Amino acid sequence: MNRLAIPVGIFRIDRHGIVQCHVSVVDGVRARSSTVGRNFYEDIAPCTNCPNFRGRVDRLLRDKGGSLHFGFRLREPWRTAQIDVRIFSSDADHAWILLTCPELVTDIPAVLTPDAESRV
Repeated sequence: MNRLAIPVGIFRIDRHGIVQCHVSVVDGVRARSSTVGRNFYEDIAPCTNCPNFRGRVDRLLRDKGGSLHFGFRLREPWRTAQIDVRIFSSDADHAWILLTCPELVTDIPAVLTPDAESRV
């Protein structure tokens, strides 16, 4: 078996932080979220409204795209967790944010891994 970190959430935001798309994956259940249309930094994850998170996203959008990868301590009223953050953008108007929590790890069969063909 291989280990796979499960994404906690995938968000598409505009340059103002308004969520345009959100898919949550927790405990293996995918669900479309009611966060669409809300502000990611103010309504969804206020702890990300800081230079270490929002500042990085804003710089990426000002640069008209690119990608970022960094760790961030997510502090919410119900828990604190170290998360892995990946942000992708191809323009100055939108960014995709992928949040992964290393604490949520699952075993996956080798047949589902990218290099499974080399072992068949």
